Amino acid sequence: MIDSKKILKIIGFSFFLLIIALFGIFVFKGKKPKESKEEFFSSSKLISSTTTNFEEVVVVLKKVDDFTYQIFASSYNHDIVGFDFIVEKEDMTNSSVLTSSSLLSSFSLYQTKKENFLVLTGVKKLNFSQPTVFSETPVIEIKLTKPIKINLKNTWGKYTSKLVDNQNNILTPKIILK
Repeated sequence: MIDSKKILKIIGFSFFLLIIALFGIFVFKGKKPKESKEEFFSSSKLISSTTTNFEEVVVVLKKVDDFTYQIFASSYNHDIVGFDFIVEKEDMTNSSVLTSSSLLSSFSLYQTKKENFLVLTGVKKLNFSQPTVFSETPVIEIKLTKPIKINLKNTWGKYTSKLVDNQNNILTPKIILK
């Protein structure tokens, strides 16, 4: 016959295993697996941005004289907080030939030189809370030390000309050269 002590040991051991299993389920069910950086940045946890094309969203490169160009923008009633413009220059080897400046006190301007392209990035300053809606607004002035041909491009490599509004919408402008 089976000894009652053995039965109690088997029941006790089974109860112990049951408690450990329940504890494990409780602890691991509450934990979510950690996401990798790629999964985090591609997930919907970030603010989604949409790319839109509006005929009314326009960027114009206008030649003022042989040594000066200006970029004008219209944003179709969107409050703009940033922009990128791609400028192609016939000779980018002599970087002192071209200087650019923001014509808007509410925007900081940064430039990145790549091959014969210049990416001009404007970012709205944090201390400016008023909406910035462009309506044929002069945004950037480009000064040259010698007359060379420059052009405004829609895309180059991984870069695109775009406006970004306060809702993180990416607005692809129609580019006009004058």
